[in-house]
Amino acid sequence: IMKNDLNNIKLNIENDIKKIKLLNEAETIKLKADNHIGNGEVDEALDAYTKALELIPIYVSCLSNRSACRLAKGDVQGCVDDCSLAITLLQNKKDNNNDNTLINFGKSDISTQQSMLEAILPPENSEKRTQWLLKTVVRRGAAYFQQEKYDEAIADYGYACGLDQRNEALKKDLTRMINTRAMIQSKK
Repeated sequence: IMKNDLNNIKLNIENDIKKIKLLNEAETIKLKADNHIGNGEVDEALDAYTKALELIPIYVSCLSNRSACRLAKGDVQGCVDDCSLAITLLQNKKDNNNDNTLINFGKSDISTQQSMLEAILPPENSEKRTQWLLKTVVRRGAAYFQQEKYDEAIADYGYACGLDQRNEALKKDLTRMINTRAMIQSKK
């Protein structure tokens, strides 16, 4: 092995250690935020999720949980924004080279960024990842409905019904949204 190769290996190991420390710090903050939510401390949870996201902007579970906090606080657009980013990340495929949604760890290449995203997400096509996506899409749809963006809300609930075809409550909510939109359009 050449000296240059050894230096590259050392640099890669050092970068991996930095990422692990960053993940650990963000996870510690996230767990504190989760405890705040459990205690009904929405403001404290919102602040903690935001701090974790300052460390790792693609931390999907923090985005999703912060979106719930924002919705509870009446920041409906903030909820939509967090959900939209989380959905983009959850739908990210291994072969997707769209680096505008991935965190930039210094001079790391797209494959390094992709590996970081994979480290904090459930595996593609897993039940857990589908459930995260479902929950986040439904939350965004509910936020759109609050904003009276009925087409967007209906699209999200329609997508959610496709993800969970046996969920009768989702189907009823979708029907209610469609009926609400029709009623409002008929009054115009």
